[in-house]
Amino acid sequence: MVNQILAHISNTPKELIEYTQAQGILVEAYSPIAHGEFLKNQKVVDIAEKYGVSVPQLSIRYDLQLGLLSLPKTANPEHMKIMQKWISLFLKRIWSF
Repeated sequence: MVNQILAHISNTPKELIEYTQAQGILVEAYSPIAHGEFLKNQKVVDIAEKYGVSVPQLSIRYDLQLGLLSLPKTANPEHMKIMQKWISLFLKRIWSF
């Protein structure tokens, strides 16, 4: 089962996430970039620049570190390829089999 919730850097419903995960339900975080608002948020942009990543990468990494399935929305095929590669590399590091 999957519980799809709005979860991102500025909206992290911890109690709901913890309860859902404790029930063995996968949490899918939709809108990890806050409907594009983080692209304009200077604090988030500054943090991304500090770590040498894009704002979408930072946002997705945040969700992944919470154990959430992060599904960013994009219609740009190039963005899809970049995000797929980045997520795959991150998952290989944390789930090195």
